[in-house]
Amino acid sequence: MADGDRSPRAQLVVSIDTECDKGAGWRVRQPLGFRSVTSGIGDVLEPLFRDLGAPATYLISPEVMRHAASREVLLRARAGGAELGCHLHGEFIEPGRDDATRDTLTMQSSYPRDVEAAKLRNLTALFEETFGERPSSFRAGRFGIGVHSLPILSGLGYRVDSSVAPLSSWRDRGGRVSFWGCPRRPYFPSEDDPLAPGGLPILEVPLTIGDTPLARIPRGLARRLAASGGSAARALAALGRLSRRLRPTWLRPTWHSVEEMSRLLAIECERTTGGAPTLVLMIHNVEAVAGCSPYNRTSEDVAAFLARLRGILEHAAGLPVDFVPLSAVRAPGQLS
Repeated sequence: MADGDRSPRAQLVVSIDTECDKGAGWRVRQPLGFRSVTSGIGDVLEPLFRDLGAPATYLISPEVMRHAASREVLLRARAGGAELGCHLHGEFIEPGRDDATRDTLTMQSSYPRDVEAAKLRNLTALFEETFGERPSSFRAGRFGIGVHSLPILSGLGYRVDSSVAPLSSWRDRGGRVSFWGCPRRPYFPSEDDPLAPGGLPILEVPLTIGDTPLARIPRGLARRLAASGGSAARALAALGRLSRRLRPTWLRPTWHSVEEMSRLLAIECERTTGGAPTLVLMIHNVEAVAGCSPYNRTSEDVAAFLARLRGILEHAAGLPVDFVPLSAVRAPGQLS
């Protein structure tokens, strides 16, 4: 940024959902494996992030916290400036823990409130026991928050959640989630509605998703359509999948090119009216090792993914952007 330029600097969070090794269809490898933590984070991702001066936020699933070698890798990452937070795949925490599961489909919103609360309490206690501090940041597995999730997290002392994926919805046997009509900038959510601004002290920091004409649908209308449960809701959910022109771009090198993500950054920075934007990039650690995710099955796939990841971070580093951990995100001055 040139001397005298007082334009506010954007914040960019590099967030990594941190899990055990997976395979095709996100099936859990059994017995549980952790190459994507010990090698994927320790040998691949952390050196890349440190080289670029981009401290990562690792949002950690409970099975990873229990694995000694993974714990050591993450402690070294924290010592190097990374942030550690929590990520809930409820299959791996009490009550009803099942370490032999082959699937992590269940959204936490599908649990009864008392079960969800117990799982989040146990996850938080496990994190504190493992890493010697209270967690500040959280993301739900499969982005599966529900009406009870943020009040529970707030009561447990979490300061930031990043489970909201704007302009998206899906339903399967693990649950249902819809983020149509939610704010696309950080906001303090309502006690009764995770997608509406309100008075909870936990800051919701949505993923960066945009560069689509669908983003111009008024929030209120999008919410009404999504909540209708009928043909309008199904059409809204399908539009971005079926039409290339309407398909949203995520700040996610898993799916998008450097050019697509660079355009998204430019659009998101330009639309800010009340201060600098907060941008959230997300990946999974399992994508950094061949054969540990549905996406990068070969070493060539991994190399291409890492080139996209490095490319967008290098591009961002040339902009008026500060890389920040998730819990350091500033509260918004204005919603947009």
